[in-house]
Amino acid sequence: MKKVCVVFLSFVLVLLCGCSQIEDLLGTGPKTGEELYSELDRFISNPKSITMEDLPGTFTFTAKILSEPQELTVEGEDRVYQSAWICRNLNSYLLLDVTDLTEYPNEDDIVSVTGTQSGYVYWTEDNKQVDVLDIGVKEIKPYEPTEVEVNTKPEVAVESQQGSGKITFKGAHFTKDSFDRALVLYFDFTNNGSREIAPSMDKLYITLGDEEESLKKTIFSLNEVDGSALFAGKAGIADKTQPGKTIYYYSAYKAKESPDAKELYIRKYDDNFNMTDEIKINVAPSLSEMK
Repeated sequence: MKKVCVVFLSFVLVLLCGCSQIEDLLGTGPKTGEELYSELDRFISNPKSITMEDLPGTFTFTAKILSEPQELTVEGEDRVYQSAWICRNLNSYLLLDVTDLTEYPNEDDIVSVTGTQSGYVYWTEDNKQVDVLDIGVKEIKPYEPTEVEVNTKPEVAVESQQGSGKITFKGAHFTKDSFDRALVLYFDFTNNGSREIAPSMDKLYITLGDEEESLKKTIFSLNEVDGSALFAGKAGIADKTQPGKTIYYYSAYKAKESPDAKELYIRKYDDNFNMTDEIKINVAPSLSEMK
C-alpha cells in the first residue's frame, strides 16, 4: 500500500500539465454489481479505451483510499484528487475527484464511492504518457464491513473475463531461479466454464510469512520444478484447460526477502474488501521434500 502511495505522490510532484477528457454521459442507466466492477477493472487497466457510453449515470462502488488529498491542475483548473484501488485491480489505481466534498477520507480508509465517469486524466512521466481513470465523486461514505465465512480449505473459486474454475493447491517448495531464491506453487485447475481457458490467479494475494506485500512472479528459469506440471504464465501464454477438465500447473515467485519464512498464505477478497478465503500452505525446502 505505502509503496503505491509513494509512487502516486511522486507523479504529483512531477506533474507538468493535465487534461481530463470529460464528455456527456449516455446510456440507459447506471451499472451495478458484477457488470460495474468488471467495467471498472477494464477501464482502470486501460483508461484511454473509455467512451461516452461506458459507465453511464451515477454509480456506487467500494474502494480503498491510497493517498491524502492532492491538488492537480486539470485543463487549467485546480482540482483535488485522491488515488484509490478497487479490490479487483490492485496493480493500477484510479483517481477520485473529491473537489466538491467538504470532508475527505483518510489514507487506507475503505469507502463507498458514489460518482460519475469523467474520462481519464493524463500527464507525462519520464517521457511517457501516464493515463489514469477519473471518477467525479458526489458522495463518499465509510464502508461497513459485513461478516463473511472465510474458507480455509486448499481450494478456491476463480473468475476472469475468460471464464471460471476452481484451483486446488497441492504444495509448494523453495528453489532458485537464475539469480535468487524462488518459490514454486503447485495446483490443480478445473475449468468450470464452456470454453478452454488458462488459470487466472490475478485476484489471489499470495504472501510469505509475515510479509504484507504480495509475492512477485519470477520470469527466470528454475533449478528444480515438477516436470509433470504445466507453467501457469500470463493469460494467452499458459496452456489452456478444456471445459470440464483438470490440469496440474505450477507458478513461480521471487522469495529472497523472507529467508526464514516457511508458511505461504493465499488470500482472496470480494469486491467490498471482505476476505473470503485464507489458505495456509507449508513450503518445503526442496521439491523432493515436498513429495
